[in-house]
Amino acid sequence: MRLTRTQVILAGITLLVVVVLVLVFTGVIPGLRPSNPGGLLYSGEIIVWGVYDSERDIQDTLINDFLISFPNVQVNYVAFSPSTYESELIDALAAGRGPDVFMVHNSWLPKHKDKMMPIPAEEMPMSQVRSLFPEVVEKDLTYGGQLYALPLYIDSLVMFYNRPMLDRAGIASAPKTWEELIEIIPKLRQLDKSGRIDTAAVAVGGSNRNIDRGSDLLAQIMLQYGVDMTNGNYAGFDDAKGEAAVGFYTNFAKPSSPAYTWDLSFLNSIDAFTQERAAIVFNYAYQIPTIEAKNPFLDFGIASMVQFKEAIPVNYANYWALAVSNTSQNANTAWGFVFSSTLNEEVSNHYLATVRRPGALRQLIGQTSTRTDALGVFSRQALTAKSWRQIDTAKVDTAFGQMVESILQGQLTIKAALRQAGEKVTALLSRYPIQ
Repeated sequence: MRLTRTQVILAGITLLVVVVLVLVFTGVIPGLRPSNPGGLLYSGEIIVWGVYDSERDIQDTLINDFLISFPNVQVNYVAFSPSTYESELIDALAAGRGPDVFMVHNSWLPKHKDKMMPIPAEEMPMSQVRSLFPEVVEKDLTYGGQLYALPLYIDSLVMFYNRPMLDRAGIASAPKTWEELIEIIPKLRQLDKSGRIDTAAVAVGGSNRNIDRGSDLLAQIMLQYGVDMTNGNYAGFDDAKGEAAVGFYTNFAKPSSPAYTWDLSFLNSIDAFTQERAAIVFNYAYQIPTIEAKNPFLDFGIASMVQFKEAIPVNYANYWALAVSNTSQNANTAWGFVFSSTLNEEVSNHYLATVRRPGALRQLIGQTSTRTDALGVFSRQALTAKSWRQIDTAKVDTAFGQMVESILQGQLTIKAALRQAGEKVTALLSRYPIQ
């Protein structure tokens, strides 16, 4: 009996699927085997905790896509407030009532790896991690040669700019370097009769008091200056490079500086931007819905983060990943859900399109990095995104904010303020030392 073309194609697909499943199951294709040798089918119930993503978004994307392949599984997702999520997670895990899968920030591994189940190195070696994700993932989510979580996406600081404000000032395109940015400040900045900022050219130079993620912006500038943020279990930014970077940053908020464009008493940076009182701000993809909600008619563009050297870009990563609790009673299914959510390109694309965030998989980044829209900007930056070992981002935010304010208010010199911030960061690092 002769087979039709359709039958031949179907037979070929079936054979390919069988071969792939055999290779995965036997470990020839590493990193995708289930945690136990019981088979590729997952079952039972798992609980997933997360933040920022709504229950509907996760249900409509990651959960439903997983259930298409594994309908016998029940997945329950609980969304938490960002302000209480970490403390509630710690309490629940300590009490033995925590989730099977939970979201972790890319800075959390040093203090929370004891609560997370690592993927054995033989199942996902570092060579595979490097081939799947940008470099920052290995630095953030691995320890001792083991991967503890898989990223859902990689966000990074970019430039948001008001198109009409730049047009009216005769600025044809967004600046690409800090030098270009400083040159256009006089064209965009407006002062009141007392010489204070009435309209800011750019939100930079202040603390988190009125610059959303101001500490991240300062850290990025320090990294662009080549500052070693940590040195083993000590803060490493209290040096000449650190002084230069902090001096550069705070000059934007000093009335005596030609780059003066910000004030500690000015509007919150997001509000200033949406009210067209600031022409440029730096922020993440997750703030796009907030900006659009505050001013649906705002005509703004997104461009790459400004650099000191265009040829050697340094960007700043901020993202969440999925981890499996080391107390999970259904770890095999939990890992199945994590793998599906982060390694399956189709599932990941569905999620990313819904929550409007840039991808983490190199394959997805490669597909979008040549685009000229905002997604292309975020995708390209993911490949050069950096981070540093902070331990506690909230306390680092406070330390950096106090440093900036003490300098701008004339309470401390840059050197003294930097030393004080370094002592606070060193105290944090000492709580979770590198062995």
